[in-house]
Amino acid sequence: MKTIKKTTFFALVSALIFASFAVSCKKTAADKITQKQPDYLVLVNKTHPISGDYAKSLDLVTVDTVYEDETAEVEKSTYEAYLSLKAALAEQGIEIGIDSAYRSVEYQEKIMREFTEKYGEEYAKNTVAVPGTSEHHTGLAIDIVPKVDGEWKWENEDMMKLPELFALIHKELPKHGFILRLLPGKEEITGYSYEPWHIRYVGSAELAQKITDSGLVLEEYVDGQKDSAPKGFAYLAEVVPDAILEIRYYSTYNFVGDRIDGYEKPVALLTEEAAEALKAVSDDVKAQGYRLKIYDAYRPQRAVTHFMNWAKDTSDTRMKQYFYPNLDKSVLFAQGYIAEKSGHSRGSTVDLTLFDMASEKELDMGGTFDWFGEESHPDYRQITEEQFANRMILREAMLRHGFKPLEEEWWHFTLKDEPYSETYFDYPVR
Repeated sequence: MKTIKKTTFFALVSALIFASFAVSCKKTAADKITQKQPDYLVLVNKTHPISGDYAKSLDLVTVDTVYEDETAEVEKSTYEAYLSLKAALAEQGIEIGIDSAYRSVEYQEKIMREFTEKYGEEYAKNTVAVPGTSEHHTGLAIDIVPKVDGEWKWENEDMMKLPELFALIHKELPKHGFILRLLPGKEEITGYSYEPWHIRYVGSAELAQKITDSGLVLEEYVDGQKDSAPKGFAYLAEVVPDAILEIRYYSTYNFVGDRIDGYEKPVALLTEEAAEALKAVSDDVKAQGYRLKIYDAYRPQRAVTHFMNWAKDTSDTRMKQYFYPNLDKSVLFAQGYIAEKSGHSRGSTVDLTLFDMASEKELDMGGTFDWFGEESHPDYRQITEEQFANRMILREAMLRHGFKPLEEEWWHFTLKDEPYSETYFDYPVR
């Protein structure tokens, strides 16, 4: 992506893509994603705009560009991979530099205004990504420029005249975790024309080589992974087909009042070990006349971050009367109702209740899921004997099959022998 002139915001808009979140089903335990690590396969294009809070989780570093006294920001791991790429190319006598990298939505708006004023609205719409739909918002995309005969070739027209040079650069990309993002002949899929300078980090050399060898653009690759659970996880509906799913964070009926980031489908994911243990629980309670009803299972880290950001906005109390009428929102952090990390993100925790097959209703537990208050403690006794007994039916069945309870929430259980006890994943629920 090159701009018209350095004085006109050195970064013209290049590869752009809307965001929805998707990750390869080939991720292993080694591909652990924590709060500070982005989803390296996040898709951002004209039909997948990026989440407004996405940049808050990025670990950005400030780097030099090919322009004197100009800097850019790049996601930390992406920049480390770029330095490796740059060094490898230097050994071949090829020098590259950074033209453009991370852009905030606000900066993208600035570019759009600049191009509209200079070239007109029609040209700007066809050339510049609508703010919120640029891949540069991810911090994982870099526009590179080569140096030829001692001069940086940053004009688009000049770079298009260097196909042999870029062929050598492209051959090296996957070895360092990068793919060429906008391929020739894929314009109808990506929404943008071929750009030999726009590269995208996908997290590993293995995955980058796989995508490159496939000849697919990111949209096609991600689409092919949509219905696959990540390695080591299972769809609960496949393992426990009798379970009823009411995934609250996919809906707006939850304590936030919005669909939560990372919940792209109303499905439940659990580690394979937790899913098998829950199957045993299901068989147990079915013999007693009940079915399991699932409110939440695996929860991506980005959802936890969404909760944190919501809690900081003390003016947003839309759902107070339903979930925390007796608490001031300002105390939710201090009292532990909202935290920076959740056991759900490790993949072996489930929130659930019991459904009575005879009455075709949920069992009365003397309180609702996600109620913030002592009434949610499993041992709370200011409820009826029947309500308390119902809680114990669920609790005892979960304990019998290897789960441990949370003493503050009657619905919350974690597998004792978690396979990923130190890992907080960010794979989207899809």
